[in-house]
Amino acid sequence: MDTPVTTPATTTVTAAPAGQRPATRVKVGLGIAIFLGLTSIPSAFSPTPDGQTGPPYAVLLLGAVLGLISAVTGVIAWRSGNRVALRITAACVIDRVGVVSGTSGIFAAARSPKKMWRSALDSGECITS
Repeated sequence: MDTPVTTPATTTVTAAPAGQRPATRVKVGLGIAIFLGLTSIPSAFSPTPDGQTGPPYAVLLLGAVLGLISAVTGVIAWRSGNRVALRITAACVIDRVGVVSGTSGIFAAARSPKKMWRSALDSGECITS
């Protein structure tokens, strides 16, 4: 229960509750995020050999860094229920998927619908029947 705190200026401030443990469904998501983060770390140490098709080393390195960040913040969120850590974990997982797949992930959805439509038309992604 929140306990009100009174200051000398007679202002009442409600204290926020300490970190609550995440629910089971959140822990399942965090477990998946931690696993994905840990499995993406070794990619920085095995670049694409010369003459073969694959992502550039910078993409592999960025994916590994985002994986490390998501694993660390995932563990913090699992143990403490810190909402900031939860949000950072989610953002890193979403952005890492975008980086590795060559798209900008969900952050591209912030564009206007008109620009998204033009992008789909330019890329040939539209299917007409």
